[in-house]
Amino acid sequence: MTDLAETIGWVGNACFFSRFAIQWFVSEKAKRTVTPPVFWWLSLAGATLTGTAAFLMGLWLLLPAFVINSVIYARNLTFGEGRSRLGLVQATLIGAVVATVLVYLGYTNNGWKTDVGNGFLVAGVIGQAIWSTRWLLQWWLSERSGASHLPVVFWWLSFVGAWLNIAYASQLDTWVYVVGFMPSWFVPMRNLMLERRRRTAARGAA
Repeated sequence: MTDLAETIGWVGNACFFSRFAIQWFVSEKAKRTVTPPVFWWLSLAGATLTGTAAFLMGLWLLLPAFVINSVIYARNLTFGEGRSRLGLVQATLIGAVVATVLVYLGYTNNGWKTDVGNGFLVAGVIGQAIWSTRWLLQWWLSERSGASHLPVVFWWLSFVGAWLNIAYASQLDTWVYVVGFMPSWFVPMRNLMLERRRRTAARGAA
């Protein structure tokens, strides 16, 4: 089962790496942050696969974020097809309910990995909270504007959350999640640089 979970996890990572590579390439060409539809499809596939791997490995701390994020990825794919809007409170409640149910199931199933030092465990909890919050915030802002986009605050949260998640994942018995979180600090920094350059150019042209 462990070998199967590892394989599924690495395939999921490949999806995440691909989405970052495509998003980075498209953004570099446009000289600004761009998120093509394929980004969301690869995100959904990656979250489903790495979430499945986390489930099989009993890594319940990681699972809620994958589930919550999958819902948001799916919603981003529907922008332009409908105009139903969810407020931040509703989106947060949906995420909180899903996360609470999954954590409870993991705890009662005795499958939650607890052989991690308290400091790293706290880092993991905070990192995963940031990981989900950034997407809830992205969802809310996209609903308000009626178009899917990744705001600057999303990239800052991604950068901070990535390092906390890497710290936690480094204590697990698998490298799947350490490697998976690695690009999540570099890509945000590059997108922040592109956005800063775009805004500077816009002010200069005004």
